[in-house]
Amino acid sequence: MWCYRRLLKVPWSEKNNKEIIQMADVCERLLQRLMKRKLRLESANSGDNDDDDDDDDDDDDDDDDDDDDDDDDDDDYDYDDATATMTMMVILVVVVVVVLVVVVVVVVVVVVVVVVVTAAAVVVVVAVVVLFVLTLAVNMSKPFLNIVRIFSTASRSRSHQVAPSYFAAILLRTHAKLVLVTKRTK
Repeated sequence: MWCYRRLLKVPWSEKNNKEIIQMADVCERLLQRLMKRKLRLESANSGDNDDDDDDDDDDDDDDDDDDDDDDDDDDDYDYDDATATMTMMVILVVVVVVVLVVVVVVVVVVVVVVVVVTAAAVVVVVAVVVLFVLTLAVNMSKPFLNIVRIFSTASRSRSHQVAPSYFAAILLRTHAKLVLVTKRTK
């Protein structure tokens, strides 16, 4: 019966307690009217046709009209349920879309940050490598510059009579620098 189905759909809570009691009373009255109608129909089928039965039939017609109205209410109730379900679905879809948009934005931001940090790290590494190579080149070229200086000094020393110990000191310093540079590069 639609009344009891509707009654079962109402969730129980302190707020709905009064509504549940009212619906239970309505269901009970409808059940009593249906039982009376059933008894009248059984008595009519048995052959007891009185004027009272005719009056009761008029009442039955009124009851049928009431039942039709109640059925319309049942349809409206189902429509309300469908509307509520659709509303919940729309809300759920909106929430899912918003969450997806937020996730995509976060992923894009993370990717951009990773790319920027990686590019900065590459620039720093390249700069360090270039500075290391330049420093190494400068350190490696110093002994050769000293050798050039030795030969230029030697050519001048013939004319200025520079002591041989001066050349020995320059050669020893150059040799020591070469040894230090080769140890650093290993």
